[in-house]
Amino acid sequence: MARLTSLPIDILLIIVTHSLGELPSSLRRAAATNLALVCKRLYGICGHTLFHTYNLILRNRTHSAREIWQGDIVRARLAYLRSKAHFVRKLRIIDYGPTHDRRKSEPQDELPAEIIPELLHVLKSIPGVVDVSFKGRDCDPARRSPSPPPRSGTGSHMSGRGS
Repeated sequence: MARLTSLPIDILLIIVTHSLGELPSSLRRAAATNLALVCKRLYGICGHTLFHTYNLILRNRTHSAREIWQGDIVRARLAYLRSKAHFVRKLRIIDYGPTHDRRKSEPQDELPAEIIPELLHVLKSIPGVVDVSFKGRDCDPARRSPSPPPRSGTGSHMSGRGS
């Protein structure tokens, strides 16, 4: 007797995609997570649903010490992204840094130089990414994202390889 997990991968993908598509969007992610926990084959299929669009949050939207750059937290998030790289097609790099106070100097507001090579290395390791976007705290337009301000004629939204 054939088992569900012994079916060819293309048939499994059709079954899982159809099954998840029947669910309301509010339950789809939880169902894909539960299926991914069944076995490695289903994890490989459900990973495309779970990590298709990945939010890399560099700093959380809080009012605590987490607003400053903590290299170990950023490195852990980069390592996790690297482990899911083959599933990611759309990447959102998000930084909710501290609220900008024009009266005070904020040396922790910019992306630390030691993180940039690691971030670039991870970005290069994502083979199927087709879309990368940046989002930051809404403040002074020149300081919205951890990346340098865009050159004239370009936006903060970039398209990657393939489609």
